[in-house]
Amino acid sequence: MVKNGQAIIPFKKYIEQRMTPYQFAVPLVIAVVGALFSATIIFIQFADSNKNFIESISPHVATLLETQDGPEIQRFLKSISIKQGTFFEVVSKDNEILASSMDPSRIGTNFDSDLREISFLDLKLSGNKLINTAQVARSNGPIPTGSELIAYMDLSKIIYVAVGISIAIFVLSFFVMNWVIAKIINISKESLLPLNDLEKAIRLIEANSSLMEVEDTRIYEIESIKMAFTETFHRLHLANVELTKSKAKELATMAYKNLIHDLHVPVTALRNYIKIMGLERTTKEEKETALIKIVDLAEQILKQVRAARSHLSLDVTLKNTNLIESVVKATNDAQVALFDRPNVEVQTQTSLKDLSLHHDPVMLGRAVSNLVSNAIESANHSVLVEVLKENENVSIKVSDDGKGLSQEEVSLHLQGRGKSTKAERMGIGLSSANHIVRSHGGKIIYKQSSMGGACFEIQLQGVSV
Repeated sequence: MVKNGQAIIPFKKYIEQRMTPYQFAVPLVIAVVGALFSATIIFIQFADSNKNFIESISPHVATLLETQDGPEIQRFLKSISIKQGTFFEVVSKDNEILASSMDPSRIGTNFDSDLREISFLDLKLSGNKLINTAQVARSNGPIPTGSELIAYMDLSKIIYVAVGISIAIFVLSFFVMNWVIAKIINISKESLLPLNDLEKAIRLIEANSSLMEVEDTRIYEIESIKMAFTETFHRLHLANVELTKSKAKELATMAYKNLIHDLHVPVTALRNYIKIMGLERTTKEEKETALIKIVDLAEQILKQVRAARSHLSLDVTLKNTNLIESVVKATNDAQVALFDRPNVEVQTQTSLKDLSLHHDPVMLGRAVSNLVSNAIESANHSVLVEVLKENENVSIKVSDDGKGLSQEEVSLHLQGRGKSTKAERMGIGLSSANHIVRSHGGKIIYKQSSMGGACFEIQLQGVSV
């Protein structure tokens, strides 16, 4: 689906697209930060460990300096250097190297005090060596001479260990965090399933015209949406029922008004013939003719009233249903009823698939069926049924290629006064259709068909697609 040039995607797909950058970026950032933090901790741990060690051996070195036992100091530094893997030197206050486990030839030379300081770690840097210092002194001993014990740490060794551990932590953190975020995305998708179920249930309403049951999700927002939709659906249903009842009454009232209008002509004629019967100058033959007309008109009025009672009842059930289906069904029914005329081809044309209208499918279908039946009987070869819509109005046209009717004949048939072509009786099919259409607030218009025969057009209002 595309809207305003942009693809409309499911919520699950939207979450996946929004979360994909974070699925790689967040684990990467966390892994890098974790690796750097680990390297820093390792570095500090090495420095603190070495610092604590030289401070712990400082009293013993002080004792050896007090005894001025140079060989013993040298032997001691050599032994701990082998054990710790670190070089040690003792430097006097005057920067003279008094003992060295690094190179005995350095003894008696000056110590290079021009070192770079790493202030926040209390370390000094000399080439690829990190230097820790501690004052040579012991508790309750003589006044310190200002000598210092120097420990050299191999920087490359520390970096090697820190980098190795950092890489391991980086890889582990990246994959763990990637797995966690992927799991979060999957959980987020699964959490939308109740929302999808609710959406499917709502969409099924159009087909079933009833609210489908949706399982409780125990999710506040979804339950609120479901409750709001349920309440709205029921309110709309009740409003639609009330609207249908109101429209049925309105259409029925209009239909009765139309009936009174339709009865005006025959009633007026009946009254005039009765007056003729009472005139003294009226001849016997004229009275007999008037009497016959009076009987015919009375019977016709009675038929119209009975037809109106059957078609214009307030109990007519109006439904907001698809008018196209009603027309197609009525056309098919008319064809079946006149199967003995297979040479007549009946076509139904409409550009619409769904056209909702408040109407009684049975009654309005009967009116269409009457028009189609008349068209099939009058046609030579073809009958065309069209459904057209313009704004809120809809028309149903039934055309044939027969000989057609005059306006006077149509007027008589609409009033139920035209003679049937099938039997020696009054033709009431068109009159019945006229009453039904009027009961729906519409009207039937006659004009010559483009096919050369008759065209009866049912015009209705109040269409909602």
